[in-house]
Amino acid sequence: MATVIQTGSKKMIIMSLLCLTFTSLNASASDLKIIELFTSQGCYSCPAADELIGKIDRERNDVLGLEFHVDYWNLLHYGSAGTWEDPYSKPEYTFRQRKYNNPNVTAIDQYTGVYTPQAVINGRYGVLGSDPKAIGRGLAISESLPVSVAVERKDKQLSVSVAGETDSGAQVYLVKYLKETETHVTGGENNAKTMKNYNVVTDMQLLGSVQREGGRFQLNFDQADGEGCVVLVQPESQSAILGAALC
Repeated sequence: MATVIQTGSKKMIIMSLLCLTFTSLNASASDLKIIELFTSQGCYSCPAADELIGKIDRERNDVLGLEFHVDYWNLLHYGSAGTWEDPYSKPEYTFRQRKYNNPNVTAIDQYTGVYTPQAVINGRYGVLGSDPKAIGRGLAISESLPVSVAVERKDKQLSVSVAGETDSGAQVYLVKYLKETETHVTGGENNAKTMKNYNVVTDMQLLGSVQREGGRFQLNFDQADGEGCVVLVQPESQSAILGAALC
Protein backbone atom coordinates (compact mmCIF):
# COMPACT_ATOMS: atom_id res chain seq x y z
CA MET A 1 0.00 0.00 0.00
CA ALA A 2 1.34 3.46 -0.88
CA THR A 3 0.39 6.93 0.31
CA VAL A 4 0.91 9.85 -2.09
CA ILE A 5 1.57 13.28 -0.50
CA GLN A 6 1.51 16.44 -2.65
CA THR A 7 4.32 18.87 -1.72
CA GLY A 8 4.31 21.85 -4.09
CA SER A 9 5.17 20.59 -7.55
CA LYS A 10 6.48 17.28 -6.33
CA LYS A 11 4.85 14.15 -5.06
CA MET A 12 6.30 12.05 -2.30
CA ILE A 13 5.38 8.37 -2.21
CA ILE A 14 5.57 6.71 1.17
CA MET A 15 5.42 2.95 1.10
CA SER A 16 3.75 1.13 3.95
CA LEU A 17 5.90 -1.78 5.10
CA LEU A 18 3.18 -3.57 7.01
CA CYS A 19 4.38 -6.87 5.61
CA LEU A 20 7.81 -6.36 7.15
CA THR A 21 7.30 -4.44 10.39
CA PHE A 22 4.75 -4.10 13.16
CA THR A 23 3.88 -0.45 13.75
CA SER A 24 2.15 0.81 16.89
CA LEU A 25 -1.32 2.13 16.13
CA ASN A 26 -4.29 3.26 18.16
CA ALA A 27 -7.36 1.23 17.29
CA SER A 28 -11.08 1.37 17.77
CA ALA A 29 -13.05 -1.85 18.22
CA SER A 30 -13.85 -2.10 14.50
CA ASP A 31 -10.15 -1.84 13.64
CA LEU A 32 -9.09 -4.71 15.91
CA LYS A 33 -7.55 -7.67 14.09
CA ILE A 34 -7.36 -11.11 15.66
CA ILE A 35 -4.51 -13.59 15.26
CA GLU A 36 -5.29 -17.06 16.56
CA LEU A 37 -2.07 -18.97 17.11
CA PHE A 38 -2.45 -22.73 17.41
CA THR A 39 0.57 -23.84 19.38
CA SER A 40 1.85 -26.27 22.00
CA GLN A 41 4.54 -26.37 24.66
CA GLY A 42 5.42 -29.82 23.31
CA CYS A 43 6.25 -28.48 19.83
CA TYR A 44 9.94 -27.70 19.15
CA SER A 45 9.22 -25.08 16.47
CA CYS A 46 6.50 -23.27 18.46
CA PRO A 47 8.55 -21.04 20.82
CA ALA A 48 9.48 -18.74 17.93
CA ALA A 49 5.78 -18.25 17.16
CA ASP A 50 4.98 -17.69 20.83
CA GLU A 51 7.67 -15.02 21.00
CA LEU A 52 6.29 -13.36 17.85
CA ILE A 53 2.80 -13.18 19.39
CA GLY A 54 4.32 -11.43 22.40
CA LYS A 55 6.18 -8.98 20.14
CA ILE A 56 3.04 -8.10 18.19
CA ASP A 57 1.13 -7.62 21.45
CA ARG A 58 3.75 -5.17 22.69
CA GLU A 59 4.08 -3.21 19.45
CA ARG A 60 0.59 -3.02 17.96
CA ASN A 61 -2.58 -1.75 19.60
CA ASP A 62 -4.75 -2.73 16.65
CA VAL A 63 -3.89 -6.44 16.79
CA LEU A 64 -4.64 -9.05 19.43
CA GLY A 65 -2.82 -12.35 19.25
CA LEU A 66 -4.40 -15.27 21.11
CA GLU A 67 -2.63 -18.55 21.86
CA PHE A 68 -4.85 -21.64 21.57
CA HIS A 69 -2.88 -24.60 22.92
CA VAL A 70 -3.80 -27.83 21.12
CA ASP A 71 -3.65 -31.22 22.81
CA TYR A 72 -2.36 -33.61 20.12
CA TRP A 73 1.27 -32.89 21.03
CA ASN A 74 0.59 -34.28 24.52
CA LEU A 75 0.73 -37.79 23.07
CA LEU A 76 4.13 -37.42 21.41
CA HIS A 77 6.83 -39.59 23.01
CA TYR A 78 10.19 -37.92 22.41
CA GLY A 79 12.96 -40.41 23.15
CA SER A 80 14.26 -40.43 26.71
CA ALA A 81 12.51 -37.09 27.37
CA GLY A 82 9.16 -38.87 27.18
CA THR A 83 5.97 -36.85 26.85
CA TRP A 84 4.87 -33.43 28.00
CA GLU A 85 1.27 -32.50 28.75
CA ASP A 86 0.77 -28.83 27.99
CA PRO A 87 -1.13 -27.46 31.02
CA TYR A 88 -3.02 -24.98 28.83
CA SER A 89 -4.05 -27.44 26.13
CA LYS A 90 -7.68 -28.37 25.58
CA PRO A 91 -9.31 -30.72 23.05
CA GLU A 92 -11.80 -27.99 22.11
CA TYR A 93 -8.91 -25.83 20.88
CA THR A 94 -7.74 -28.71 18.69
CA PHE A 95 -11.30 -28.98 17.39
CA ARG A 96 -11.36 -25.25 16.68
CA GLN A 97 -8.15 -25.51 14.66
CA ARG A 98 -9.48 -28.44 12.65
CA LYS A 99 -12.66 -26.52 11.82
CA TYR A 100 -10.47 -23.87 10.20
CA ASN A 101 -9.22 -26.51 7.75
CA ASN A 102 -11.87 -25.53 5.20
CA PRO A 103 -12.11 -23.62 1.90
CA ASN A 104 -13.11 -20.41 3.73
CA VAL A 105 -9.56 -20.06 5.09
CA THR A 106 -7.01 -18.95 2.50
CA ALA A 107 -3.39 -20.01 2.92
CA ILE A 108 -1.18 -17.09 1.92
CA ASP A 109 2.01 -19.13 2.04
CA GLN A 110 2.87 -22.72 1.15
CA TYR A 111 1.54 -24.18 4.41
CA THR A 112 -1.88 -25.83 4.31
CA GLY A 113 -3.89 -28.20 6.48
CA VAL A 114 -3.55 -28.58 10.25
CA TYR A 115 -0.09 -27.95 11.71
CA THR A 116 1.73 -26.11 14.48
CA PRO A 117 2.55 -23.35 14.83
CA GLN A 118 -0.35 -22.15 12.68
CA ALA A 119 -1.78 -18.63 12.76
CA VAL A 120 -5.27 -17.78 11.49
CA ILE A 121 -5.90 -14.07 10.96
CA ASN A 122 -9.48 -12.79 11.37
CA GLY A 123 -10.69 -16.32 10.67
CA ARG A 124 -9.76 -15.83 6.99
CA TYR A 125 -6.04 -16.28 6.35
CA GLY A 126 -3.80 -19.15 7.45
CA VAL A 127 -0.05 -18.63 7.76
CA LEU A 128 2.98 -20.15 9.46
CA GLY A 129 2.80 -18.74 12.97
CA SER A 130 6.54 -18.12 13.29
CA ASP A 131 6.89 -16.17 10.02
CA PRO A 132 6.64 -12.40 10.70
CA LYS A 133 6.55 -11.50 7.00
CA ALA A 134 3.67 -13.90 6.28
CA ILE A 135 1.74 -12.61 9.28
CA GLY A 136 2.45 -9.05 8.14
CA ARG A 137 1.01 -9.84 4.71
CA GLY A 138 -2.07 -11.40 6.29
CA LEU A 139 -2.64 -8.37 8.49
CA ALA A 140 -2.11 -5.98 5.57
CA ILE A 141 -4.83 -7.58 3.43
CA SER A 142 -7.29 -8.08 6.30
CA GLU A 143 -10.16 -5.64 6.10
CA SER A 144 -11.81 -3.94 9.05
CA LEU A 145 -14.35 -6.12 10.81
CA PRO A 146 -17.89 -5.25 9.67
CA VAL A 147 -19.74 -5.70 12.96
CA SER A 148 -19.47 -3.23 15.83
CA VAL A 149 -18.95 -4.67 19.31
CA ALA A 150 -19.11 -2.55 22.47
CA VAL A 151 -18.09 -3.90 25.87
CA GLU A 152 -18.83 -2.07 29.11
CA ARG A 153 -17.53 -3.26 32.46
CA LYS A 154 -18.90 -2.02 35.77
CA ASP A 155 -17.94 -3.65 39.04
CA LYS A 156 -18.46 -7.36 38.35
CA GLN A 157 -20.95 -6.91 35.53
CA LEU A 158 -20.16 -7.07 31.81
CA SER A 159 -22.46 -5.67 29.13
CA VAL A 160 -21.88 -6.61 25.50
CA SER A 161 -23.64 -4.92 22.59
CA VAL A 162 -23.42 -6.15 19.00
CA ALA A 163 -24.62 -4.00 16.10
CA GLY A 164 -24.26 -4.25 12.35
CA GLU A 165 -25.02 -6.63 9.52
CA THR A 166 -24.40 -10.15 10.79
CA ASP A 167 -25.23 -13.57 9.47
CA SER A 168 -28.38 -14.93 11.04
CA GLY A 169 -27.37 -16.86 14.13
CA ALA A 170 -23.84 -15.47 14.44
CA GLN A 171 -22.22 -16.63 17.67
CA VAL A 172 -20.91 -14.27 20.37
CA TYR A 173 -18.01 -15.54 22.50
CA LEU A 174 -16.26 -14.23 25.59
CA VAL A 175 -12.62 -15.32 25.43
CA LYS A 176 -10.45 -15.13 28.55
CA TYR A 177 -6.67 -15.30 28.40
CA LEU A 178 -3.57 -15.02 30.57
CA LYS A 179 -1.44 -12.14 29.35
CA GLU A 180 1.87 -13.85 30.12
CA THR A 181 2.86 -17.24 31.51
CA GLU A 182 6.13 -19.03 32.25
CA THR A 183 6.42 -22.82 32.45
CA HIS A 184 9.40 -25.05 33.13
CA VAL A 185 8.99 -27.97 30.74
CA THR A 186 10.24 -31.37 31.91
CA GLY A 187 9.47 -33.60 28.94
CA GLY A 188 8.84 -33.81 25.21
CA GLU A 189 10.61 -31.86 22.45
CA ASN A 190 11.17 -28.82 24.67
CA ASN A 191 12.47 -30.76 27.64
CA ALA A 192 14.41 -28.64 30.19
CA LYS A 193 13.34 -25.36 28.58
CA THR A 194 11.49 -22.52 30.26
CA MET A 195 8.59 -21.61 28.00
CA LYS A 196 7.14 -18.11 27.83
CA ASN A 197 3.65 -17.77 26.40
CA TYR A 198 1.51 -14.72 25.75
CA ASN A 199 -2.26 -14.21 25.73
CA VAL A 200 -2.89 -17.89 26.47
CA VAL A 201 -6.59 -18.69 26.07
CA THR A 202 -8.00 -20.32 29.20
CA ASP A 203 -11.72 -20.17 28.46
CA MET A 204 -14.02 -19.54 25.51
CA GLN A 205 -17.61 -19.03 26.63
CA LEU A 206 -20.53 -18.90 24.21
CA LEU A 207 -22.77 -16.01 25.27
CA GLY A 208 -25.41 -16.71 22.64
CA SER A 209 -26.32 -15.87 19.08
CA VAL A 210 -27.47 -12.69 17.37
CA GLN A 211 -29.72 -12.12 14.42
CA ARG A 212 -29.18 -9.54 11.69
CA GLU A 213 -30.23 -6.66 13.94
CA GLY A 214 -27.58 -7.49 16.55
CA GLY A 215 -28.11 -8.11 20.25
CA ARG A 216 -27.11 -7.40 23.83
CA PHE A 217 -25.78 -9.62 26.62
CA GLN A 218 -25.20 -9.06 30.32
CA LEU A 219 -23.28 -11.40 32.58
CA ASN A 220 -21.42 -11.62 35.85
CA PHE A 221 -17.72 -11.16 35.29
CA ASP A 222 -14.67 -11.35 37.51
CA GLN A 223 -11.22 -10.64 36.10
CA ALA A 224 -8.10 -11.83 37.88
CA ASP A 225 -4.73 -10.06 37.90
CA GLY A 226 -2.83 -10.75 34.70
CA GLU A 227 -5.97 -11.80 32.87
CA GLY A 228 -7.53 -10.22 29.79
CA CYS A 229 -10.60 -10.89 27.71
CA VAL A 230 -12.04 -10.17 24.30
CA VAL A 231 -15.47 -10.59 22.73
CA LEU A 232 -15.61 -12.25 19.31
CA VAL A 233 -18.52 -12.47 16.88
CA GLN A 234 -18.29 -15.28 14.36
CA PRO A 235 -20.69 -17.41 12.30
CA GLU A 236 -21.49 -20.83 13.68
CA SER A 237 -19.72 -22.32 10.65
CA GLN A 238 -16.50 -20.70 12.01
CA SER A 239 -15.79 -18.65 8.92
CA ALA A 240 -14.44 -15.08 8.99
CA ILE A 241 -14.63 -13.22 12.30
CA LEU A 242 -17.27 -10.48 12.03
CA GLY A 243 -16.51 -8.36 15.08
CA ALA A 244 -14.18 -8.11 18.06
CA ALA A 245 -13.62 -5.85 21.04
CA LEU A 246 -11.38 -5.98 24.08
CA CYS A 247 -13.11 -6.00 27.44
